[in-house]
Amino acid sequence: MANKSLQLWAAVLLLIGGLVHLIPALYSSLAALTGGQPWIQIIVGILSIIVALVIFAGDKGEA
Repeated sequence: MANKSLQLWAAVLLLIGGLVHLIPALYSSLAALTGGQPWIQIIVGILSIIVALVIFAGDKGEA
């Protein structure tokens, strides 16, 4: 059950990250929202890495 939830979070974070990089105006406006630094993009990236590591760790534990 927890794995399905993590997979959903992974898909959502991947979608958000993809849209932000696909639409330059969105990337620029998010960076402008945080004073010129892409903090929102960095946070999404960090969360994506954490979710991926948790999913990988769970897969090794089930094998």
